[in-house]
This record gives sequence, structure tokens and C-alpha cells, in this order.
Amino acid sequence: MKPEISVVMPCLNEEETVGKCIDEINKFFEKEKINGEIIVCDNGSKDSSVKIANSKKARVIKQNIKGYGAACIKGILSAKGNIIVIGDSDGTYDFSEIPILIVPIKDGYEFIVGNRFNGKMKKGSMTYLHFVGNAFLSGLIRILFKSKIYDAHCGLRAFTKDAFKKMSLKSDGMEFASEMVIKAAKKKIKTCEVKVSYRKRKGKSKLNSLRDGWRHLVFILSSRLF
Repeated sequence: MKPEISVVMPCLNEEETVGKCIDEINKFFEKEKINGEIIVCDNGSKDSSVKIANSKKARVIKQNIKGYGAACIKGILSAKGNIIVIGDSDGTYDFSEIPILIVPIKDGYEFIVGNRFNGKMKKGSMTYLHFVGNAFLSGLIRILFKSKIYDAHCGLRAFTKDAFKKMSLKSDGMEFASEMVIKAAKKKIKTCEVKVSYRKRKGKSKLNSLRDGWRHLVFILSSRLF
């Protein structure tokens, strides 16, 4: 049977957490009696991430092009469900909160973004630099594109397959998160934000504050000009 919901997790060396994330998603599927699928898009892991994901019966696909956006896009293109949820495999997001994301779809929303600032953000889960940078970039997107999203870089989000097609996303890197919010605003895709939790990650972060912040800024400004 075709799955109702596809959960896509980009993954790069997350052996400490990917299995726990898959377990959380499966518990949600079982509890809600949902026919769903889990797609782990591996971006070149050198640890046991792929082995663990396979042992948990997730569908593992490979993305040789490096980057968060590249992994997300390939995973989404492989998804069979009409509702797609994306979330990091580093344990920072609570996948038991998926219902919070998909309920608005029943009310006609096409793109739902998690808001960590209004949710339960655990101590130490986000550095002050990331907090300030995210607030600044999210505010810039709201001003330039009339978006209503206050946490434009939250990695936990849901959308319909039709909305994804309308966005025509291209970014390979971290700026993929900004691109989704900007394209949704430009295409007049019905969007809302919901409160989500944010936990301290295990293992080394893939985010480089200065490099990725600069890439986001350049992408946002260039999207306004062109």
C-alpha cells in the first residue's frame, strides 16, 4: 500500500542517534495506526549509521552530492507519501511531535514549519551565536518576502508533495532551509508555524556558524534581487 506519510531524515555520521529517531517515528506510526515510511538519505557516513538504519527497516538511499539540501531533496524525491515530514537524524527533534506538524494540513495548510523559540528548547541545545543569527536571518526573510515564519531554520517541517513541487528547490547546502521558506512565500503557499521541542544534539554538529550564516545571507539577498 502507498504510505500516507513519508518521514525523510538526512544523515551524516549519526550512529549515536539515528536508530532512536527511527524508533520514535515507528512508535508514532503504530500509535496512530498510520501506514508510513521512513527514508534515511545518507550523505556519505563513515560510521555505522547506514547499518543501524537498515537494521531498523528504514529505507536507506545514498546521496553522493554533499550537503544538507542535496540529501533532503533526494530523500523527498524518493518519498511515496502525499504528506512529507523532514527532520534531522541527530536527535535534536522529538519525532513524537509529528502530529503537531500534520494536523494543520487537514485545515488546508500546505507547509508547516516548527518553531523552537516558542516551544521547549532544552538548555545547551542552541548556542547564543546560532540564536542571534537565526533570529536575524528569519527577520530578514519576513521583511523581504512578507513571510510569517519566525524560525526559518528549524529542521523539523511538514509539507504536501504538491507544495514541494511548487517550490522547485535547488539548494545543496544549509541554505536549503531558507529557500523553502522564501519559495513558499513567493509561491503563496499556505504556510503556518507550530511549537516544537529542541534537544541538545549528540556528536559533532555539521553546522559552521560563520560559513553557513554567510551562505544563508547571500542566498536571501540574491533571492530578493533575482
